[in-house]
Parts: sequence; structure tokens; C-alpha cells
Amino acid sequence: MSDSTFKSLLRFMTANIAVVLLGFLFFPTHTMAVGQCYSTVFANFDPIYVLQRISLLAVCLLIEWRFVGWKDCSLRKLLWPSRSAMHDLVIGTINLCGFAIILFLFFTANVIPVLPASTRELVGIEWTSRTDNLPLQIVFWFVLRDFVLYWFHRLLHEFAFAWEIHKYHHSATVFTMLTASRVHFLERALSHVFVTLPLVMLGMPGEPFLAITILNDALSRFRHSMVNWGFGWFGWIVVSPIAHRIHHSYLPEHWDVNYGDSLTIWDRLFGTYYGGGILNSEVGVTDNLIDNVDVISGLLIPYAKAIQRFGDSLTTNEWWQTSRRRQEEVNVEIIQDAHDDSVARRAA
Repeated sequence: MSDSTFKSLLRFMTANIAVVLLGFLFFPTHTMAVGQCYSTVFANFDPIYVLQRISLLAVCLLIEWRFVGWKDCSLRKLLWPSRSAMHDLVIGTINLCGFAIILFLFFTANVIPVLPASTRELVGIEWTSRTDNLPLQIVFWFVLRDFVLYWFHRLLHEFAFAWEIHKYHHSATVFTMLTASRVHFLERALSHVFVTLPLVMLGMPGEPFLAITILNDALSRFRHSMVNWGFGWFGWIVVSPIAHRIHHSYLPEHWDVNYGDSLTIWDRLFGTYYGGGILNSEVGVTDNLIDNVDVISGLLIPYAKAIQRFGDSLTTNEWWQTSRRRQEEVNVEIIQDAHDDSVARRAA
């Protein structure tokens, strides 16, 4: 760890501890709830559940190996990890073991994870409590959750400060099946507010949530794989590995497309679906600040950049960043206007 990274981490921890102490002084009830969150993480640690998730990952890894070969499979990339794959490996392991909530608390000064449970007690609606049909509940909540995730994901790309956080996920230069878990903990905290919280307010039951989590866990592994699956006609409904690989492309024709988490219907409905003939063989972003740094630095850089962009937005009142695709169109228009002016001057 470099000296600058260590100093940044020390400042960050000091500020976080200060916020916790202030919370204890002025909001003791909240501080007790945070303590319960920490204790619950360890008290409810279920090695069987962790083993099940690891087993599911192992099956996915073997299936991928069968289809892409040893050279391109995730298993080889994780056994001999590059800088990019090391981020996947560390963050993925934390998520697999269920300890991500500790870092949620850490990166949000112990505020965010307490909200859903507290809110449910106040405004839980229990929309599907009138039916005992579990498959119907699963379908209903799966579609609704995917709709919310589409807009959350799209806004991560369009809000300037949010993109700095989400860019950590897009900074992966190689796909492994753990890239699905390569999500900055501040982004997971935001998803708590803008995805989990609305669903909890609407009364999402526990059983459909568990079923959807397991299903999406398997699908997300293959979405972040180099398998050349387009799913045929099924790809008109479900996001395929090819469709999501395009979303991770740094080719200009692939910018700002394919935001869907599991379903393509939202991209098709809102005009962000790309089904063109150009398929990328590489992934990443053009301004990659993460690929050559260690894991701790990789987590701190997006955090610092997001705070900086948030401050800039407060000053300028410009919250939306010009999308990369729209910026290309603007540049083309500027060039075309300059050309037209030049032609007009010569004609005069």
C-alpha cells in the first residue's frame, strides 16, 4: 500500500469514527440499531448457506470451462489473477461470505443498512400477502425488481458522481464469474436506498426474495463470462452474456446501452437496447484508474472521486453528466456546424 493510500484510508477511518461518536451522542437509538446490525452479521453467519453459494459458483465455473476452454475460463483467471481479477477475487469472497454489510456500514457512516428494516415497520404495504401462490409471487417481484434495477443502473451511468462509483465495476479489464460481485460498497449502499428500500416499502416477502437472489446469482455469473451465448429467441426476453458483455464494452457504438439486469424488455421499451452485429472481445473503460492499483486503493479512489464530483455538482448545479453517446453526437454536430460555416464563408 502506498503512503498516499494509507493516509487517505487513515483520514477516512478517522472521519467515520467521528461520525459514529457524534451519532452515539445525539442519536443513541440509531447507534443501538447499528450495533444490532454488526452483531446480526456474525450471529446469523450460516456456513451451510455460504457453502451452497460456493457450490453454485463452482458449478457455474465448470460449465463455463466446458464451453470456453481453459485459456478463457474464469477458473484459470482466478487461480492466477491479474490486477483486475484480484479485485474480483477479494470483493467476491467478501460477498460470498456475507460480510459485505460491514463495509456498507463503514462506507456510509453506519446509516444505510438500518433503513429498510426501520422503514418496513412504518410503511410496509404487503401487496402480495393476499395470495399464497409462491410462483406467482416470485414472478411478480422478479419483474418489479428488474424494472427498479433497470432505472437504478441507468441512473448510475447518468449521474456524474454515481458514475464514479459504478465505474469500479466497469473498470474490470477481464471478465470472471466473480466480476458480478465486483461492486463498490458505496454502490451497494445506494442500492439499499433506491432498490431494496422501495421493494421493502411495497412489502416484498422473504421467500420470493430468497428465490430471486439464488436465480439472479446464477444468471449474473454467466452474464459476466466470455461464453458466446446469445440465447436465441430467449434473448429477446432474458439478458444474455453477449448482451451484457456489450454493455461493458469501451467501443463507442456500445456506450449507454443494455442496462437491463435480467430482462431485456426495459431496454427495448425505453430505447437503450443494442442488438447490432458488432461484438466486443474486450471489456473496460477508457479512463481506467483502477486496473493498476491494489484493492484498497481501488475502493478509495471511486469514493474520493464521487465526493469530488458531488461537490462540483453542488457548486455548478449540474448533476447529469452528458452521456458518452450524446457527447459523441454533440461533437459530430459541432464539427458539422463548423464545416457548414466554412462553406458559407467561402461561398460569400
